[in-house]
Amino acid sequence: MNVVLLFNSRAGSATLIEERLRALSRKSHVRVIAMDSDAARNEIERSWDRWPEARWIVAGGDGTLHRLINQLHEISPDRLSNLELGIVPAGTGNDFARGIGAQLGDLDLLCRDDIESQVHAVDLMRVHHGTNERPNICLNSATGGVGGEIAERLEAGDKKMWGPFAYWVSVVASLADLHGYHLTLELVDESGAALHRQVDAYGVIVSNGQFIGGGFPIAPQAAIDDGLLDVTFIMARPGLELMAAGLVAAAGHTEHSSAIERYRAKQLRLHAEPPLPFSIDGEPTRTLDARFDVLPRALKVVVLHEAPGIRHTQLPSGPAELQE
Repeated sequence: MNVVLLFNSRAGSATLIEERLRALSRKSHVRVIAMDSDAARNEIERSWDRWPEARWIVAGGDGTLHRLINQLHEISPDRLSNLELGIVPAGTGNDFARGIGAQLGDLDLLCRDDIESQVHAVDLMRVHHGTNERPNICLNSATGGVGGEIAERLEAGDKKMWGPFAYWVSVVASLADLHGYHLTLELVDESGAALHRQVDAYGVIVSNGQFIGGGFPIAPQAAIDDGLLDVTFIMARPGLELMAAGLVAAAGHTEHSSAIERYRAKQLRLHAEPPLPFSIDGEPTRTLDARFDVLPRALKVVVLHEAPGIRHTQLPSGPAELQE
């Protein structure tokens, strides 16, 4: 089995696997590519053509995964569903990796073809920015308003002190600097029914996975193989009400709260006043009015451990191809 191993040397835990990366780079069946190098894009394209049956392994965070999947989709969208992807959570947040149970020590195992593993087909999310623009492929979540800003500003010390609650503590601590957004949404739910709704909120998170901000369970019922988007609004509410809602959510509960509204959808169209700044898989993007939909079973991932974000335990036959 050939392996294409991509790593981000600036990722949060990259120094912990440097020795193993050097050792693996000397093996004939492993091609190592530094994602943060100037030559990375061309090397990825050559490897995609040369080794179509290779296992691809990413040692990095959500942003590194995002850049790879979007480049491969740009090169050949109809081949992406045949990619077999292993993930080593070497970033800061690692929220998509957390959903499939990936661990930092999995690197050597993923480079072997005799391991006991399961390959699961999981969904991707597609974000349409406009009629003439290429859609953005999202693995884990798109966060708009306060959600994206806070996820980017979280410090390692905050995460250590507060754990999964660090994200929400930072949201509430920033209330004085926040302004709300008037959001108009049109969604198609899992039964096919249409819903039109207007809300005043500090932010919105459109999720494929359960976690954001380094482990905060913003969508505890989400699964990355259920064919649905999980949409969460952080409502414009007083600080104490938001803090209480976040405490309940951090514990993984889904009790009703006026500070959090959740929806599940196959498709979502979102308009905001004023324009809403978005971060997609931790990668900042411009403000946008966007349409979101699901690409069911569009990517195969290697799973070595218990995976909290995967609902179905067997790989469905005939994975769907990505379509523009």
